Amino acid sequence: MANALYPSAKVALLTEAFGNLSSATLKAILVDDSYTYSASHNALDDLTGTLGTAEDLTGATVTAVSANAVFDADDLVFTGIAASETVQAVIIYLDTGTPSTSLLLGFFDTGVNLPLTTTGADINVVWSSGSSKIFAF
Repeated sequence: MANALYPSAKVALLTEAFGNLSSATLKAILVDDSYTYSASHNALDDLTGTLGTAEDLTGATVTAVSANAVFDADDLVFTGIAASETVQAVIIYLDTGTPSTSLLLGFFDTGVNLPLTTTGADINVVWSSGSSKIFAF
């Protein structure tokens, strides 16, 4: 599976449901290999196989680069993930405080050193420094 934006997020972005992503409450969570991406998933409560605690996505920016809108944020550190887990992907979502209304934004399983088997040490997610950053469209 390649990195993908959830269709519901694309619609929401295009209709400004998120407001300004650079000031929205965004979080990221890890999922294990029991989770299978589905375009029909749209809220946090659709996820299975979550690992640990969601991390705040800080330093978010939205910039125009050439013909693209580019989204970027600070790199992440996940702590407290037990050894021998398989981290398949990082999922970014808009946190409303309620899982059934917290909109899934993106599924990222490539370009961030995934999948990986945990050792009990911190997991560092380093976003791309290329022109597309976390994502662009």
